[in-house]
Amino acid sequence: MELFASDPRFGKLRIINVYLEFDGPKIFYAENESGSTFFVYWVGDEEAFENWYVIPCSKSKIIAFEKKQLNLKTILEQQEQEYFYDVKLPFSSSEELIVDFKHRNKIAEIELPKENVFVKNIKIYAPSILENDLIPTHELIVSKTNKKSKKNVLLEHMSLVCDRFSELVFGFNKSHDIVSSLQPLNARYGSFAISLHAENLTKFEEFLAKVSELMIHKKD
Repeated sequence: MELFASDPRFGKLRIINVYLEFDGPKIFYAENESGSTFFVYWVGDEEAFENWYVIPCSKSKIIAFEKKQLNLKTILEQQEQEYFYDVKLPFSSSEELIVDFKHRNKIAEIELPKENVFVKNIKIYAPSILENDLIPTHELIVSKTNKKSKKNVLLEHMSLVCDRFSELVFGFNKSHDIVSSLQPLNARYGSFAISLHAENLTKFEEFLAKVSELMIHKKD
C-alpha cells in the first residue's frame, strides 16, 4: 500500500493513479478508507516540508481528467467543494504533519498550469477500493438497421455486437501491450445502450476515432 499521508480530517490517503512523477509522485489521485477521492497536487518544497494541495474531487471528475475531457487547470480552479487542504508533509519523521484549510479561491495564489496541459501518462500505483462501485465511463449503443421497424433489438444481435466489440478492444490492447478491462454495468432503453466501465482505453479511443473518420469518408 502506497500511503501518502494520514490525518483525522481526511483519513489515510492511499496513492491510486499517478499523473506526474519525478523524485516520487507529484500529481496523483488518492483515496481514503471509505473511498472518498482526492486530487493531490505538489506545490513545492521548503527546507523541512513538502507542500501539497489535497483537493476533494469526485471519481467522475477524475475519470474525465484521465480521459482528457478536463485539463489540469480546470481540475485545480473549478473545485466541487468550497475548501481544500493545504498540507505540509515533513521530511523528518520527528516532525508533525501540518494541515490547514484553504478556500478554493486561494488556488490562484500559486502559478497555475496553462489551459492546454492535459494528462499524458497514467501510472497505476494501487487498486481502487471503489472497483465494486464502478462509474460508467463509456456507452456501447446498438442501433436498428431499419429505423421505422417497431421491433426492438434482439438479444442475439446485442450479444454478437458485444462479443465482436470485446474482441476488437482486447485485440488492439494486446497488440499495444496495454492492460485494460471492460465491465458492463447497466443498460438503458434506446435502440439499445449498455453503460460500461473501462480501464485504460485512451489509445483505443484514439484509434477508433481515426477508423470512424476513414469509414465516414470511405477511405482505405
